[in-house]
Amino acid sequence: VDLNVDAQRSPTFPIKTHIVTQGHPRTATTLLFNMVATSYFLYLLNHDSENASQLRTIQFKRDDAGKFLKRAEGPYVMKTHNDLSGFLVNDTVLFTAAIDKNEAQEAMERLTRDGHTVAFIQDMESLKEDGVMGLVEKYVGGFGLSSEQGKDLADYFSKWEILRQCCGQQMSARWRNDMLPEKFKRKGLSHHPTCPRYDIDEVEKKFMQTNLFSVIEQYPNMHPMNRPSLNDDDLNGTYCSSYNHLVRTEGLSIWGTPGGRPVRSNLDHAIKHQFLLGTEHLEPEGVALLQNNTYRNVWRYPEEEKKAWLETVKEARDKEYEDAAGAQMQESKRRRRRRRHKQENASSNEERNNDDDSSSDMFDENEGIEESVSVVEISDKATKH
Repeated sequence: VDLNVDAQRSPTFPIKTHIVTQGHPRTATTLLFNMVATSYFLYLLNHDSENASQLRTIQFKRDDAGKFLKRAEGPYVMKTHNDLSGFLVNDTVLFTAAIDKNEAQEAMERLTRDGHTVAFIQDMESLKEDGVMGLVEKYVGGFGLSSEQGKDLADYFSKWEILRQCCGQQMSARWRNDMLPEKFKRKGLSHHPTCPRYDIDEVEKKFMQTNLFSVIEQYPNMHPMNRPSLNDDDLNGTYCSSYNHLVRTEGLSIWGTPGGRPVRSNLDHAIKHQFLLGTEHLEPEGVALLQNNTYRNVWRYPEEEKKAWLETVKEARDKEYEDAAGAQMQESKRRRRRRRHKQENASSNEERNNDDDSSSDMFDENEGIEESVSVVEISDKATKH
């Protein structure tokens, strides 16, 4: 795709109201999601500017995606690691991720045969060959963007790529390990090849000065795209150095606590379970407690308030539905764990051999342990630093 062509092109991707991005952990699915969401946003600015302000970016971990999409109004971009069998819904197009070109071709044939509309399959083999800028070119043509928008997209993601690796909650596992105090370090991880070179605040400021960052800031619904990861806070020019300082001094982990994953009580797990169930079969008093809230926020309540919150929601929920949905969620969780274990085993040797490839760390996303930000809304903050 020649980014010097001035006029907008006709899109080569099938354009649908609802977009689903999917892939197994460690296949650069956050890059996939951000690139798709941002490109679709620019497409809407060109062709349906009113809906650009209505575009919703969501992360979905439940198994009732089909039901959700059938009743969803307006444009959506959804990120999921779930099996795609539940996403066979009209007016929905898929973008997925694969390990290599062969897997991408097999996935395209399988998904098309199953009746899905597939726009693009991003594979790590091609991404290593072409880099993020090569990926940008595909999206410029795919969404029919103008040459100016293509330049803005390239400028934006050239800096976002660095922040993604070197800053924030879901930074490279290798870079976090490099910065951690000795007592928290993981043995056997190689050093990050590029992050030590950057003045990370300078990169953050330059990212905030890009044209596309400024455009996105005018649309509150798109603000999550202007962060290193979906779980980070808004950038301010020193967010990255402040976050990295906590990693160096307190051993801040991906879960926001020193050294490792926090131990949660059975009460906290029960609260999270209610959020994952969503608002299905829930009376209005229960819906009111879930809407505009997150399980992490409820976790911060005093113990007695948490118990009262949980009791109220459970009383408002249909018991038979809760039992059936809970069993289904547990089975899905077991399947994800099996896939994750298989994927991590397959990629472990490759990761150890990638020290000299600065682009390879785009795949070191820690996504295997990524937490859901909320039931659906990514814009709800999950973690405060």
